[in-house]
Amino acid sequence: MTKNQFNDELEFNYEKLYKFIFSIVKNMISCDDVIMETIISALEHRKQLKDDSKFKSWIFQIAKRESVNYLVKNKREIPNGHLDKELMSEELSIEKKYINGETEKRMYDAILELDSVDQYILHYKYYCEMTFDEISKTLHLNVNTVKTRNKRALEKIKRILERNDNE
Repeated sequence: MTKNQFNDELEFNYEKLYKFIFSIVKNMISCDDVIMETIISALEHRKQLKDDSKFKSWIFQIAKRESVNYLVKNKREIPNGHLDKELMSEELSIEKKYINGETEKRMYDAILELDSVDQYILHYKYYCEMTFDEISKTLHLNVNTVKTRNKRALEKIKRILERNDNE
């Protein structure tokens, strides 16, 4: 992969990559540090990428590794979390903020009941907008396994939410 191709791919995926890293480190300053480490690492190893079509999953793997390394190095808790969307979105009315916060908390709690692989699949699919094929390459799983786990995870979340509504 040439530098120009690398720059084009990075520019195309930068916003999603930034959101992904932010969802892990939960801090804009830390996110800036991690994204720079990710880019430096990717640049240093860009010749190792044999198939340019796998750039997105490759860079997200590097970002995940660098994010966890950053948290470990700085002795911060590794969150199972989600992006604080209010930092990344337009201003909302107080009512909408409350409703969105409650809905997000319910979803977040339901997602935390899933196993970690299912959490990653949902995060990659619906937050990072990765395809099932990209997710399968990132997690080293069969694409059909990813599709099945995604469907089952959504069904589990629905059951959890219904159960919690009835309590």
